[in-house]
Amino acid sequence: YGIACISYRQTKTTMMERRVPKRFFAFDPASRTIVHQKEWETGERPPELEGVVAYGGPIAFVPGEGSDIFVLFRYWIAKIDLATHALLLVAHSPVEIEVGGAYLDGRIYFGDRHRLYSYRVGEK
Repeated sequence: YGIACISYRQTKTTMMERRVPKRFFAFDPASRTIVHQKEWETGERPPELEGVVAYGGPIAFVPGEGSDIFVLFRYWIAKIDLATHALLLVAHSPVEIEVGGAYLDGRIYFGDRHRLYSYRVGEK
């Protein structure tokens, strides 16, 4: 799975970069083909999917238990439905997720640059 993003600067004073999802896709490494893709036009993307983790490389994708794959967005954690490739929102974060993610013992760990937080998979 992958997310192709466009980048923009949040403010001129902080120069923080925010990655905005433009396209979500599923890639089959065996056949080397893209088997699913969803592209959002401006204003079409659900507001919950505004911004993915911008620091630390490809850790917006968090492998969970078994075949579970989670994606960290600005204020949301989503799970990928492997049958339909849909992004299912599973948890809202009370803090902006800027750094993430790791999975250990049923919890997804992420940060806001200053603190470490976690979400127990399955909790509401």
